[in-house]
Amino acid sequence: MCGICGIYNFKNNKLVDLSLLGKMCDAMQHRGPDDHGYAAFQVPGSGFQVFKNQNNFQLSNFNFQPNLALGHRRLGIIDLSPAGHQPMSNENGTIWISYNGEIYNYLELGQDLKSKGHIFKSKTDTEVIIHAYEEWGIKCIQKFNGMFAFAIWDARRRKLFLARDRLGIKPLYYAQIGQQLVFASEIKAILQHPRFRREVNLDAINNYLAFRVVPEPQTAFRGIYSLLPGHLLVCVNGQITTRQYWDIPVAADQARKPLSYYTEGLRVHLEEVVRSHLISDVPLGAFLSGGIDSSAVVALMSQAMNEPVKTFSIGLGAGEERFDERTDARRVANHFGTDHHERIIQSGDVRRDLPRLIWSFEQPAATPIPNYYVSQFARQKVTVALCGLGADELFAGYPRHVGFRLAEWYDQVPQPLRRVFACMVERLPGSMKGYEGVRRVQKFVRGDGLSTLQRYAQWSLFFTEEMKGQLYEGAFVRSLQGDTLTMLKTYFDRCQAAHFPDKVLYVDMKTYLPNDLLDYADRMSMAHSLELRVPFLDHRLVEFVATIPYDLKLHGLTTKYILRKALGRLLPEYVFHKPKRGFTFPMGLWLNRDWRDLVGDTLSEEAVQRRGYFRYPYVKWLLDQHYSERRDFSYEVWALVVLELWHQVYVD
Repeated sequence: MCGICGIYNFKNNKLVDLSLLGKMCDAMQHRGPDDHGYAAFQVPGSGFQVFKNQNNFQLSNFNFQPNLALGHRRLGIIDLSPAGHQPMSNENGTIWISYNGEIYNYLELGQDLKSKGHIFKSKTDTEVIIHAYEEWGIKCIQKFNGMFAFAIWDARRRKLFLARDRLGIKPLYYAQIGQQLVFASEIKAILQHPRFRREVNLDAINNYLAFRVVPEPQTAFRGIYSLLPGHLLVCVNGQITTRQYWDIPVAADQARKPLSYYTEGLRVHLEEVVRSHLISDVPLGAFLSGGIDSSAVVALMSQAMNEPVKTFSIGLGAGEERFDERTDARRVANHFGTDHHERIIQSGDVRRDLPRLIWSFEQPAATPIPNYYVSQFARQKVTVALCGLGADELFAGYPRHVGFRLAEWYDQVPQPLRRVFACMVERLPGSMKGYEGVRRVQKFVRGDGLSTLQRYAQWSLFFTEEMKGQLYEGAFVRSLQGDTLTMLKTYFDRCQAAHFPDKVLYVDMKTYLPNDLLDYADRMSMAHSLELRVPFLDHRLVEFVATIPYDLKLHGLTTKYILRKALGRLLPEYVFHKPKRGFTFPMGLWLNRDWRDLVGDTLSEEAVQRRGYFRYPYVKWLLDQHYSERRDFSYEVWALVVLELWHQVYVD
């Protein structure tokens, strides 16, 4: 796991500022503390030079005029020898790579390439990518099972080739600054460019308030883009083009097979995927919450490993047991005999670390933050960790999936009774104690009478369009170029599934999964130089799950039904009865109790008016409702606090 970056004067062949390359790599040191390297090239021409010492950045040290440069920060996972140093080239220096990720089938691909005559000098998956590109060109990307983001320079064709893995597990950002293409694993590396103007992307802020994260390909900075999952970028002949090479498969109408076919197939796929994710030359472990997903990963790891799995959980102090998963995790750890470790986090710890957290987020992100602490804790023992992320999107594990099933029945209730029920629900007080039931029921009844797309937005988003209408200043509204509902509709329309529930899963995996869960998981783990692996998102497993009928994912009101059936003999029964609970902290309680001064400072009338985005009377109304516990606006208040703190760190 690493950080990559590069600068290419692709139009005018002017010199690149190589000292900038060093600053870009330094900004990502946490992604690769073990090694770093740089390579500079002359295009057109055959000159190139590889160097580690930044003193070599003086142009007087070059006997050619570099206008392309690649940088790399390395976190050693496979083949820790100097042979794994990057940027890496083929034998004659015509193909170079800077690469971040893991290719889990690299040993098999390596054997295939050796049989075709390719010579290897290392035991790395990095070199496998180089020779795969030599053999198959850009189509090599279809051969890789794994998570990755890489840049390949093909000197013979004068082509720069960037690619990101199918599901978006690893990030990759790019910007065109003047005549230069600048790219990196993190935004903060691109921000080192002296000619880049830090202008806030207001459309991204609008979508952030809906999703609590900035959706790709937007970023919070105007002019910086995220390369979408399953996409590649090619820069050749003075042109930059992007295209999709893989998409999330959707269920096709086909002859239904027996239940045993799906359960056995799913179990075999899970066993193979987890086994492949254990390849490592450094210690590895797993995050464990005690829920179905993380317990399944730990169970399969225990089957495949010869020593106890190192597992890690975090909990909270007295009075916040509702959010503490240590008891459930400890029970599962004891069942499988893991080497289990626990840590307690207090609200004061998070308050102290907020500046570092905001810096690690890079963009406004009002997502739960426990991964920061479990990653920090796990890194004391291991360099690689597996987690259960992705199963909810594959197997319909969220309340909104149940909501659509309930809506089919609710729509049959006479409308007068629905109105009475809605009035009763709206009068229910909010809860700061982590009980989501009231909030979910209120969201559900507010979706009554809406289209399926509008219902999805009502249940999934945080600031609704109606709330934004009361929140935004007129100047902010006039600056916006699009709206969130249109973006969601684009994804729904793009999905070719015949049934709406399958469209919901598709949109979840296009929006919530990469924009929130994967982005956040990568940032929080790499902030501590920890590689986080997500076996549920191996594309082979994703493609198999797409063949499973939806009613075996959500069976009645039972979420993840087919996963439960496949794991029935592997996991203890009590795991299946644990209520669904997100990996989160009691932000509503902390905002209301411990952090009132923080909220008061960041969302004061002066601060809100200075920023110029929002109407202070509505902000004050949100705070009054939240503090009085008449409504639970913890998500909305936290989103506004994070947005202001992000401006202070990255803009002001």
